[in-house]
Amino acid sequence: MANYIVSGSDRLGNFLGGRGIQAWRLPILIRHRAIMVARAGVAVASLSDATPLRNNDVVIVADNPAAAAMMELQREADRNARDIAFVPGNTPYEQNMRGLMVDRPDTALFQHPQVNALREFIGALSGSAAILQPIRSILISSHANPEGLLYMPLSTYAVAHITYEDLEAAVRNGSLRISQQALEPRPHDRGGQPIPARVLIRGCRIGNATVYMRKLKEAFGNQIPVIAPKHFHVVARQTRPLGHVEYMAYGFSLARPVAFRNQAEAIAAFAAAGFSRIDGAPVPPSAWGRWIPRNIAANNLTSASVISPITNARDSVPGEFRVRQRTFLANGGSMALATDPGSDTARKHAVRDDLVAQFPRYRSTHDFPEYVRYGHASMDEFMDSWTWRFRYDAARHLLHYNATRVEYVVIQAITDPASNRLLLNFYPSGSTGSRIVQLDEADVRFFQTV
Repeated sequence: MANYIVSGSDRLGNFLGGRGIQAWRLPILIRHRAIMVARAGVAVASLSDATPLRNNDVVIVADNPAAAAMMELQREADRNARDIAFVPGNTPYEQNMRGLMVDRPDTALFQHPQVNALREFIGALSGSAAILQPIRSILISSHANPEGLLYMPLSTYAVAHITYEDLEAAVRNGSLRISQQALEPRPHDRGGQPIPARVLIRGCRIGNATVYMRKLKEAFGNQIPVIAPKHFHVVARQTRPLGHVEYMAYGFSLARPVAFRNQAEAIAAFAAAGFSRIDGAPVPPSAWGRWIPRNIAANNLTSASVISPITNARDSVPGEFRVRQRTFLANGGSMALATDPGSDTARKHAVRDDLVAQFPRYRSTHDFPEYVRYGHASMDEFMDSWTWRFRYDAARHLLHYNATRVEYVVIQAITDPASNRLLLNFYPSGSTGSRIVQLDEADVRFFQTV
């Protein structure tokens, strides 16, 4: 038995939630007398999660509930287990994701006014009063990118993104470790087999950052598979029939030291880059002319004609041509150098060597080198992807530097190559429309599993 002495006043559900007992377990454990409250030596009758606790009450929790209690916990897991979804943030993407989670079957949207960061959510899984059903899997959604960033706070008051280095720290301090006990008992499938727990990520292209994904899995305790999209993840509100839809879009990306001069040069570069569709076939050369606009100096919205599996009719879905002027360092950089190397090529080599010497993440021995995050195979390739500018201060023997480049992304909805039918998941909100699930987390065309 574990005896907890109450200090002050509280309610039983909230008190035990802070001690690792999820809200859904409480009525079952109370029924089987695995939870009791003693007040001045007398048992308190008719317990519930709302039972008021007084100062010096003793809450008694059985270490090993009776077999009948364990059987009822298992039955509850088999009947009512849910994917617990955490969607912080308030951009249109996240607002639509929350709507999709409400419409998605067997899914419970986690909502708590004091939990808006990943660490606090992971902690809440173990005992929050907001965990009203047994946990089948964990679903986490935010903006993301393939450079290894999830755009949500790691902890309350932290910056709104999680880096690889943040995950390294979480591995060391255990702050993101998922309690295996919180995931028990496992619900069973129709064949009577336990359903393995999974962490399902929804966020654009983060599945391509495999090293980041592995570190995230390690931070979670290295026991549960982590699954994330390889492509842009798009969520929208469907009006006829009413519901929410999610689908994926290709994100064909190129980075260049200087901007394309015109549309023809951009089309030629994308056509030569060897991009392929989900069936492995090359993107048809004719597609680039439809997807790349005449004005390549700015972001452009495009559209594509597809067959909607929701209505079985032709529909138009949005695409985009993105242009980003990127600066390497917001405030520039500098390095000590006895003499000016004399040429930009030599200066660039000096900067490369200094970055490698000063910062471990630029070294090839790093688990997730900076140049890999930017989409390159080597440090030299990374350096060549920028236009560099230098200024040598002879009086102070300092080489000042910075760099710029232009990044282009062609975003187009993924359809079945043979039929041009949009591949999606649709979850109706009302009585009209049928659920459609075409994006299976086991499908390696769409998802990465680590």
